[in-house]
Amino acid sequence: MSLSNCRLTKGKVIYSPPYHYFRHFSRFIKPGAKRIACTSSSDDFVATAFVNVDGRAAVVILNLSDADRIFQLWVNGNVVRHLAPSQAIVTIVF
Repeated sequence: MSLSNCRLTKGKVIYSPPYHYFRHFSRFIKPGAKRIACTSSSDDFVATAFVNVDGRAAVVILNLSDADRIFQLWVNGNVVRHLAPSQAIVTIVF
């Protein structure tokens, strides 16, 4: 992790938002994962998806809105509805 993602203040390490984003992504997206097609039909969300080497897919959704929003994830004709808190990252692995 880059030192630019944290700072030392009065003897405490304070992590910046990018540190938490990288930590989140690395928890679900493993080395060797391949990015797959994923789009959002709403300006409130940004989405990306990867298939890990174990065959499991990880879909990461960022809610850009200042309000909680429900999103629908469609995969092979099946749908999952999920609440994304405001300004939050949500990951679904299947």
